[in-house]
Amino acid sequence: MKKKNILLIAGILLILCNNSVISGECNIMYEPEVLENAKKAIELSDVSYALKLIKPDDKKEITDAYNLAMKVRELSPEAKVVSEKFFLETLARVHQSYDRSFPWMLSGLFFITSILFAVLYFRKR
Repeated sequence: MKKKNILLIAGILLILCNNSVISGECNIMYEPEVLENAKKAIELSDVSYALKLIKPDDKKEITDAYNLAMKVRELSPEAKVVSEKFFLETLARVHQSYDRSFPWMLSGLFFITSILFAVLYFRKR
């Protein structure tokens, strides 16, 4: 009975960890620094505010997203909202890719839980 409960708990942890890693629970889009610099870049028409948050390798991607957003935002009020959101999400995604601490922690927890689950499962047989 006790082994069954441990196996059940290990299975639940495995599912929870797996879902957290896949869905990207760490949402950095609304990190104040990213939001503030993206808004400044758009309001002041200066992409350099956004570029200070990223590595030089990603400069082209952010600059392209910024230029596209600035062109499209002039079309209509709806286009303005969509283009700003596009730029903010692009900047947030690139910036988030630098922070690997949270997903790595979950991956470690996922790995340990997987091993525990496998050991308990095969031990039962």
